[in-house]
Amino acid sequence: MNNLMKTWDASEDFLRSLELPQKTSSYAPIAHGEFIDLLQSSIYSKGYEIKQGFYKTNSKGLQLTGRYDILSDNQEFGMQIAFSNSYNKTIKAQVASGINSWACDNGKIFGDITFSRKHTGTVLEELRENIEKCVNYMEDEFKKGVYILGQLKEKEITTKIAAELTGRAFIEQDIITATQVGIIKDRLNFDENFKEMNAYCLYEHFTEAAKTCHATTQIKTLKQISDYFVNEFGILTEIPITSKIEELEYA
Repeated sequence: MNNLMKTWDASEDFLRSLELPQKTSSYAPIAHGEFIDLLQSSIYSKGYEIKQGFYKTNSKGLQLTGRYDILSDNQEFGMQIAFSNSYNKTIKAQVASGINSWACDNGKIFGDITFSRKHTGTVLEELRENIEKCVNYMEDEFKKGVYILGQLKEKEITTKIAAELTGRAFIEQDIITATQVGIIKDRLNFDENFKEMNAYCLYEHFTEAAKTCHATTQIKTLKQISDYFVNEFGILTEIPITSKIEELEYA
């Protein structure tokens, strides 16, 4: 792992050891351990294999963001489930499916966040249902994401365009921080995995920088980065019917 990945430093044992806050009439916390069990159980029950998992915490474990990278038939990318939870009402219970790049362990979220809910009322029951939905549609979201990334690879850029897009993401869109701008600049100059001057490699630099996000903003920032690149480069987000037919014919 590179240095940035050290920010994903929490262990599953630590998360399970934390005391769950008291439930009230207006607050229904979900135990980190139960959240993890629901995700892992659903993933394995569908026959998928988790290659690796990461957990990031802040505030002594009160805020949690995590992800599971799941094996696929694609040698370049894997499927991914990202999630968040909190014990202090600062992060909603969230679940989203996405993509992981094996070369750098960068996560990506292109589709809608499947579930995002405050910790109230029947949140646990709703979480169970939506985890199932997220896992059931994970392969469809994966195929769509790979299609989007393929289009980004075809978009050539210059250093000037990369600088403009990075600057606007920081100043106009407020998607990335000043620290992350520095990371993107460093990756543009020295990254050995993504050194081509195209939109895809720049996108990977952005998602690399996003590894430093606070636990409260991790999933949101990844989604904002994806939306930004899709909009800026006019990327199609739905696989054309002809491509789907060819996929069935040659499967």
